[in-house]
Amino acid sequence: MLHTVNEIVNSFNKKNVDYITFVTSLVVVIGIAFFILYNAESTAILIEDYKNSVISVFGPIYLILPPTLLYLYALYSLFKLWFIQTRRQ
Repeated sequence: MLHTVNEIVNSFNKKNVDYITFVTSLVVVIGIAFFILYNAESTAILIEDYKNSVISVFGPIYLILPPTLLYLYALYSLFKLWFIQTRRQ
């Protein structure tokens, strides 16, 4: 087990950030999929409870929250990219 962890750490040192991001995302997605498949009933109840709590806080406006937050994140990312590009010149 320690050898495997050592290999993973060494591969992170050798690779760039994109590779590390990919591996991390893959591990998270596999972990979530395993959790959902391993205990589907509890996951369904958990998701339903989460949805009900979001509806109780935000009301019907919760339907437009994800696109709005994604739009704001895209604006933030574009502004950050623009700021980095203008500082380089």
